Amino acid sequence: MRVVIQRVSNSSVTIDGNIVASIGKGLLILLGIIDEDAKEDVNWLSKKIANLRVFADENGVMNLSILEVGGDAIVVSQFTLHASTKKGNRPSYIKAAKPEIAIPLYETFIRQFEHDLGKKVQTGEFGADMKVELLNDGPVTIIIDSKQKRLMASVFGHSIAAYTISKIIDQKVSKILVIIAIFSSILPDVDIISFKLGIPYLHPLGHRGFTHSIFFAIIWALFISFVLGKSRKQLWFLVIFLSTISHGILDAMTTGGRGVGFFIPIINDRFFLPFRKIAVSPIRIGEFFSEWGIQVIFSEIKYILMPCLIVLVISFIIKKRKK
Repeated sequence: MRVVIQRVSNSSVTIDGNIVASIGKGLLILLGIIDEDAKEDVNWLSKKIANLRVFADENGVMNLSILEVGGDAIVVSQFTLHASTKKGNRPSYIKAAKPEIAIPLYETFIRQFEHDLGKKVQTGEFGADMKVELLNDGPVTIIIDSKQKRLMASVFGHSIAAYTISKIIDQKVSKILVIIAIFSSILPDVDIISFKLGIPYLHPLGHRGFTHSIFFAIIWALFISFVLGKSRKQLWFLVIFLSTISHGILDAMTTGGRGVGFFIPIINDRFFLPFRKIAVSPIRIGEFFSEWGIQVIFSEIKYILMPCLIVLVISFIIKKRKK
């Protein structure tokens, strides 16, 4: 979800000669949506804009938010924000979300932003031919993309799961197998390169696609077990397979994204598990030290670390008694 935010002295939207929206001091927000966007993008972006300090204080320094100055806002849908100009001279809009995805998210964003702003937000009309007028104050123009944050359980959560799997299967498992298991639990997120390559989220090779599938976990586990497993190939296969597929399972329990492609390449459908409590994690390191990052850490302690510790303790006690 991408926005272009302009600080304005006044702005208006006209459709078929009729002014449908008009504000004085405030923000004009152009909103572009893609297929992979979800409610989490809406929440993050809305809060970000509401608290964005782009208005001048008494010293002329941009230190105040729209909330603090009591400004108004207009939200206008604009699919062209996701134009691709890599090939030829005619922009491609293939990344822009289809109306059946974009309209509900556009309406959800408006409701969420009204909630965060504490007042009514004026809008254009989705899909209409609009004439947008504005007097940019500054000029001040800010571009924000919600993909600057998120969208997975963190390396911490995946690593803990892989370590637990290794120890449950064999408490005397070798250190090298544990290390490779942890690496395997993180490996599926190599598909974030799809964002840079322009591969759509819901493509089989998109994020949470093939590398999160059962098929990929089998191939990877077979490869590792035959190359490094030596006389314990079955053990290696089981540990690596479960560690790799655990990544998709944890992602399917997160609060964000569009599901996990467990059965790619057979079918490209994406799935979530009924339990979805794990907060989505930032990709950028800096975000881990934000309020959002702290929430993610507590979420993973509660829903991943603590259950794993309980399982490890129980397993240890059972094996001790057997001896």
